[in-house]
Amino acid sequence: MMGEKVNSESQPRVSVTFINAPSSWRKAQQRLRKVGGHLGLILLLMVYTAGGAKVFQDIELPREEADVAVAVTRVMSHRSRLLFTIANSSEVSSSETMLRELLTAYEADLLGAVRSGVDLTPGEDRYQYKWNYIHSLFFSSTVLTTIGYGNMAPRTVGGRIFCMLFAMIGIPLTVTVIADLGAMFANSVSALYERVKRSWLARRGGGGGGAEEEAAGFQLSERMERALTVVVSVIFLVLYIAIGGGLFLLWESWSFLESFYFCFITMTTIGFGDFVPANAEYMLVCTVYILVGLALTTTIIEIVRRQYAQSWQQMKMLTARLQSLSGPLTDHLKKLGEHGHGVTMDVDLLREIRELRKTMANTKMKDGFAWDDAELDALTPRPPVLQIVIYESNV
Repeated sequence: MMGEKVNSESQPRVSVTFINAPSSWRKAQQRLRKVGGHLGLILLLMVYTAGGAKVFQDIELPREEADVAVAVTRVMSHRSRLLFTIANSSEVSSSETMLRELLTAYEADLLGAVRSGVDLTPGEDRYQYKWNYIHSLFFSSTVLTTIGYGNMAPRTVGGRIFCMLFAMIGIPLTVTVIADLGAMFANSVSALYERVKRSWLARRGGGGGGAEEEAAGFQLSERMERALTVVVSVIFLVLYIAIGGGLFLLWESWSFLESFYFCFITMTTIGFGDFVPANAEYMLVCTVYILVGLALTTTIIEIVRRQYAQSWQQMKMLTARLQSLSGPLTDHLKKLGEHGHGVTMDVDLLREIRELRKTMANTKMKDGFAWDDAELDALTPRPPVLQIVIYESNV
């Protein structure tokens, strides 16, 4: 038994198959990396804005509290003097001038206190500080987005220096985040359009050879697709602004037109400051709405700009083609006028004229191809035909 050979064919064979990692898992990893990059930028901007708001509050709030305390003291002092003078005045002629002076001073102090944000309701000590954390957060977002309503501004030296440093670092970061969000929106819209296009072609093609013809039909309307993309984008922006107008109609004491006007002025970063949200409860939601709206507005403006650029480029190309054809076409027309029917027209020039005519007409119908081919055949000179006639006679 020891010397007996073992038949290798009788032994069971073991096959080892190496399976590569599925491509779906790799695609999922790539998507997670992309999503992680987007979320990382957004999170970085949120942390930067929140930290800046806290610094603004720590710098500006003590100054505001001191100003409010001084304003309250002055208003209360002038109020007491005014009431004391009214109660103890005996001479009408002398007290009238004094009362007018005291009333003017009291009105000036009262107006200054109101501008400082002091609520002077009798019997209550309620002061709505501008530089609380929510308002500071909203101010930080307006600085980073370069909107700048103008209703709040640093008053201390430290606050102004920090505002400049905060803007120098934060504005490029905000522009990067807005551009990233805009690209994400644009890619999503493009992917959705391609999916709808493939679905439409699959239904029209029926899985046969007609799909290629329908695809060709889709390519023929490329300009119309670009124009439709611009129109749909603008409509979507108007709807987004209208939704914001409805929200601010509920949050603020504004009409719908005023709310729509505020959203438009904000999305275009004009920021007049005539309308500014004052409800602190919805300030954070307003900040998120503005950030998303800016990304959307930037994307749509870029789409419209590209459409204008393409139209301008096509116009330049059309002008160049017309200029290049003007010389040869003039020569052929002169020869045709001098020699009549004996002139042979250049086929390449004829094709160029035909393509130019189709470009200018901007209509590419399927049945137009047969007409163009027939037109080319009719105008293309043919070689002469020799005709032999045989007469048969009995003579």
